[in-house]
Amino acid sequence: MDQMTRYRLARVSYWLLFIIAPAVVLFFIVGVSSSSAGVCFGVGVVLAIIGEHGFRPWKRLWKVET
Repeated sequence: MDQMTRYRLARVSYWLLFIIAPAVVLFFIVGVSSSSAGVCFGVGVVLAIIGEHGFRPWKRLWKVET
């Protein structure tokens, strides 16, 4: 597996596990409504901002060279 493929897999898996999945779980815990969708969108944005800092160790786990 070349570096670019490994990088893409690391990026997709990180976003699914740490950004999209928690926002979806929160959406279903809070309830399916338009107001909870706004809250979950806000949480997703915050997770994306904070989560990009955590991507560096995730790349090391996948052995992606920068």
